[in-house]
Amino acid sequence: MCQIFSGVVTRMGELYRSDYTDSHEDIVAIHGLSDGVMQHIVRVEYVPRDGNYADLDSYGLHVDEASPPEWFDDEMRMRVEAAFRNCVAHMIVKDDRDILVGGPWIIAGSARIYRSVNARIISVCDNASIESVCDSASIESVCDSASIEYVCDSASIKSVCGNASIKSVCDSASIKYVYGRSSIESVYGSASIKYVRDSASIKYVYGRSSIESVCDSASIGEDNRFDN
Repeated sequence: MCQIFSGVVTRMGELYRSDYTDSHEDIVAIHGLSDGVMQHIVRVEYVPRDGNYADLDSYGLHVDEASPPEWFDDEMRMRVEAAFRNCVAHMIVKDDRDILVGGPWIIAGSARIYRSVNARIISVCDNASIESVCDSASIESVCDSASIEYVCDSASIKSVCGNASIKSVCDSASIKYVYGRSSIESVYGSASIKYVRDSASIKYVYGRSSIESVCDSASIGEDNRFDN
């Protein structure tokens, strides 16, 4: 399965990747690469062992091949790891920004982002905060004590966990998982949340918004719970 930081390495030591897809086969097609009987390319992934995307020292290289070719030796592995580390280092934001576009980005430390517009954000962690996530922006995870003020338009978040908090989810925004001790104050408009579990809490749900599943000790506030 392709991980968030995927790439394809050639026997010349070139690392090919994309900011827009983590599919190895898409990367092969985008760059016009060819495998062939001589196995001219190797599919690799660079992932943090503990899920902490902001910690460069936690990353490790995984070779996604049943039998890597002889040319992919220890020296080649170190070259690829160094190239990936440099790429990820440039994605980490720990300072305040008025706006973030494009990506991918990793928001960490005490960074404060005022607007994320059409951005791809891998993780918002530590004590980082985003005031507004809008348009078609996407976030993979919001964790630790990170906070987001507004998630709106067609923005999407995959998971909200730890002690993370979100004030409002509205318009057609969507969140897949809300768990741990995370909290959301209000969900409204046509916003949707798929799963709420553990000790996660949502205070208000109203308008045409929807929640598919609430389990464990998760809670939904009674006031204006479903006011259609």
